[in-house]
Amino acid sequence: MKRTEDTPYRINPRRNTPRHILIKLSKIKYKENILKAARGKQQITHKGIPIRLTADLSAETLQARRDWQDIFKVMKGKTYNQNYSTQQGSHSGLMEKLKPLQTSKS
Repeated sequence: MKRTEDTPYRINPRRNTPRHILIKLSKIKYKENILKAARGKQQITHKGIPIRLTADLSAETLQARRDWQDIFKVMKGKTYNQNYSTQQGSHSGLMEKLKPLQTSKS
């Protein structure tokens, strides 16, 4: 895990100044589990101080999501069901395997 701290331009000693801490985890699974726990609990505290966890997405990730939104809108408009097409393919393969078994029984 790598950590970096960004401090604000001016630090006021009379106030608690929020600091952004970026954490890079070795596995995406860890990040997903931490963010899921943060969404479940509305407020997380560290040493009695409330903290806020958010995912920091790169510009490339945000652009990829925007690109996919257009595709999803078209698919939703046509009421395309992806699960149905995958199930059809798997069932037809299964039926091809079962045909020799059905003919040998008769």
